[in-house]
Amino acid sequence: MVGATVEDGLINGTNTAGQPMGLLSQASSSVSFSAATPTHAELLSMVEAIGDADGDLSRCSWLMHPSTAAVLMRTERATGSGFCIEPMNTQQWHCNGLPVLMSTHIPEAKVVLLD
Repeated sequence: MVGATVEDGLINGTNTAGQPMGLLSQASSSVSFSAATPTHAELLSMVEAIGDADGDLSRCSWLMHPSTAAVLMRTERATGSGFCIEPMNTQQWHCNGLPVLMSTHIPEAKVVLLD
């Protein structure tokens, strides 16, 4: 229970009432999605945005709700091109070459690219 409370604060904290400033409260740039689940092109726009902001792509990871990840695991980038999220080994999923981290503390309509 403590771990879940800390994780929720680190993701959703508002920097008030003793909460930390959560990741969703301090995002410096955002890319809007046309639907609740982003398309492959929209995810690539996030990679481009963090690259343009001099982010270190070798240290980036995706953070998303497990339900969002599950939808993306079933979604092809384009017909016959493979899926948007694929397993790289038995313990880690990747999207566009970057690791995918999952948490139920992030809303399903949000996808964060962390540097």
